[in-house]
Order: sequence, then C-alpha cells, then structure tokens
Amino acid sequence: MVALSLEAQETERNIIGQELHDNVNQILASTTMALSMVMNGQGQSAALSKLCDELISYAIEENRKIAHTLVTPRFETESLMEQLKMLWQSMLTITGLTIQFDISCFNEDQLTRSQKINIYRISQEQCNNIVKYAAASNVIIKMETSEAAFKMSIADNGQGCNVVNKKGVGLKNITCRLKVFNGVVRTVSSPGVGFSLLFEMPLMVDIQTTIPVHFAS
Repeated sequence: MVALSLEAQETERNIIGQELHDNVNQILASTTMALSMVMNGQGQSAALSKLCDELISYAIEENRKIAHTLVTPRFETESLMEQLKMLWQSMLTITGLTIQFDISCFNEDQLTRSQKINIYRISQEQCNNIVKYAAASNVIIKMETSEAAFKMSIADNGQGCNVVNKKGVGLKNITCRLKVFNGVVRTVSSPGVGFSLLFEMPLMVDIQTTIPVHFAS
C-alpha cells in the first residue's frame, strides 16, 4: 500500500515538474527574450514592454493554478461537496462546459478524511483530462454512498478514445490512488462517443484489512 501511495506521489511530482518546464518556464523564457530586445533597442519598446507585462501576468496565473493543485482541501471549514463544486466551477464551467450532477444518494459523513482527499484528487485529475483531451460540451457526475461503498462516475460527451490503448499518466495515477483504499476503477469509451470514468471504494473500514469491491457485470 505504501509503495502505491509513493508511486502516486511521484507521478504527481512528474506532472507538476512537466507543467513548470513546458509552461511556466517557456513563458519566462519568452519574457526574457522580449526584455533583451527592449534593452538592445530592437523593435518598439512600448509594444515589447506591454508584451512583457502580459507574459509575467500569465506566468503568475499559471503558477497560482499549479499551487492550487498542490494545496490539500480544508475539510474542517468546507465540505467535500462544496470543494468539488468549486473545483468543477474553476476547471469545467469556466471553459464553457455544462455540468450536471446527481448527489441525491450521497452522504459524505460516511467517508474518512483520507478518502475525501483522494476523491477530490481523482476528480481533479479527471477534470484536467476532460479539459485537455475530451473536446466535450457536457459532463455528468454522479456520487453515491451505501452502507458498504462509495461510488462515483464522471462522464463526458467528448470525442472519446480507445480505452484498450489508453495508458496515460492520469489514469495510472487514479488507479494507484484507489488501490491504497482497495478501490477499483473502470473506464467506458470508444472514439466519438465520449468517455466515462467509474470508480468505487469500500467505506468505514481500515484500509489494511478491507475487502476489495468489484463492479457488477
């Protein structure tokens, strides 16, 4: 279990490192180039100065997003549901996606704090996947708890993929997180028909002794 948890952490670090290198670092490199042109009297100084200001503002915003990704949600002051709604708003609604969610059979009091954190992180991971790859317009989210298990599904109406060949870092990270709690994950998709992520984990039992749950066929 510890090895799986560490693997998930390393995967997240690699993702963040890649974001810093490929995104923030490139923005700062462009800013440096523009500043060099200003100092050497190349081009129009006013236009280049404006560009530098815009690039720096963009870098600050990207850095803020990365920092927000790292911060652990504070469930002492806000519920998991409140945190998730803010997450969906900031990652999905702001991009123009329509969100429908069903929490009529969900009771978060049955979840441990560790489970809440992992549900939040998995949701964060899948929202990121949807924004980057799905080309979707609508997302349907369902959460439910029973006496034995928590279940969640996140489905989009995007371009879909061949799940047999889908072995991305994001899905691997989700799988590692669920294994820590003896949870399971299933994906349903094919090109042109959207993508559904379904996962579940047992409730209110010690993660060292819990019995794995399985999806019904």
